[in-house]
Amino acid sequence: MGEYRTLIRSITGHITDFIVPLKCVGCKTLSTILCNQCKTRLFDECESCLFCKTAVGRGVCRTCTRTLYLSSIVSATSYKHQLAKTIITQYKYHGVRSLAGVMASMMTNALGASGGALHHPLVIPIPLHRLKERRRGFNQSELLAALIAKTASLPKIEKNVFVRTRKSPPQVTAASADEREKQVRGVFIVRDDTPIRGRDILLIDDVATTGATLKEAAKTLKNGGAENIHALIFARG
Repeated sequence: MGEYRTLIRSITGHITDFIVPLKCVGCKTLSTILCNQCKTRLFDECESCLFCKTAVGRGVCRTCTRTLYLSSIVSATSYKHQLAKTIITQYKYHGVRSLAGVMASMMTNALGASGGALHHPLVIPIPLHRLKERRRGFNQSELLAALIAKTASLPKIEKNVFVRTRKSPPQVTAASADEREKQVRGVFIVRDDTPIRGRDILLIDDVATTGATLKEAAKTLKNGGAENIHALIFARG
């Protein structure tokens, strides 16, 4: 029954995209799904390390880079913006997939503006557990990753190479970073290390609040033979 509800919600969402005039999710004016004025409101220079909060230009400091397997973290905006929270909620939980294009565009622009030296990385979305993806109807990170890979002409990993083996609660429900780390510990596996061995990786996710999910994913990929691991997210905490 749940699968039928998901299918109906997905079909309804696609039909609505064609029939209902687009309103900006920020200011509600009839225009595009996110108008230029509201995009400007989302601009945010996140210059502290996501993990230890030290002032740094690339999202993760050198100390954390050495211990957490992540070479850099680039974000398009801050999760502290109410508009960013609204966009993610509408996209992820209400199936407004038309937001994926503008989110991916902002993420790609942020990556280009970061000045980071990425060597044709392999694009990998943070995987959802199969039951959660079935219930939601799509993996929000995979859709973003596909758009980013196409725009930037980068290779994207096949879906079942890097997977999530069990469900974990939404990251925003964790009371602390330590609790979130416990929730996601050991949730990922590399089923086939051939595509990632010796490769630089660009991890894609919609939001990172504590960074625990990114850290666990990076550790798993590094242990699977990946080289340098970078993260690109829409909004960070």
